[in-house]
Amino acid sequence: MAHRAMALMSVVLGHRLLVFHRTVQRPVLVCRLGFYVRIGAVLKQHDHRLRLAGQAGVHDRLPVQGQ
Repeated sequence: MAHRAMALMSVVLGHRLLVFHRTVQRPVLVCRLGFYVRIGAVLKQHDHRLRLAGQAGVHDRLPVQGQ
């Protein structure tokens, strides 16, 4: 489900970038593209951390339920 949402977001972003490219000069597009790449990297890192935290949370909760 997350993969579908990510794919949809990337398609929407790609379309927006195409429209943006038509309306604005290339240097601004390059800046915007770098910005999106940076955000994507941060989001990936954050998603990975959330997954690790989620797994740790599950392991932490299981013994508590056992008691």
